[in-house]
Amino acid sequence: MNFNWNGFTSMGLALIIYGVVIVLFPPKYGDDIFGIYTKITMRTKDIWLRGQKLLAHSLLSMGLIYVITSILKKQITN
Repeated sequence: MNFNWNGFTSMGLALIIYGVVIVLFPPKYGDDIFGIYTKITMRTKDIWLRGQKLLAHSLLSMGLIYVITSILKKQITN
């Protein structure tokens, strides 16, 4: 299979990598640089942890969608 990298593939891989990093190294409670930081997630530590888990799963899902879409687009256009 001859596959050319494009923006969708690169973005998808970046999202997957960021999602994996958040799963393997979850941000500490109150970290305003790494992870998701909003007024709602800062209410309690439980909400914070659930927000980080949701962020990681969302990034992984969107990354997979981007990569699969770029592969399917390449297959359809050839």
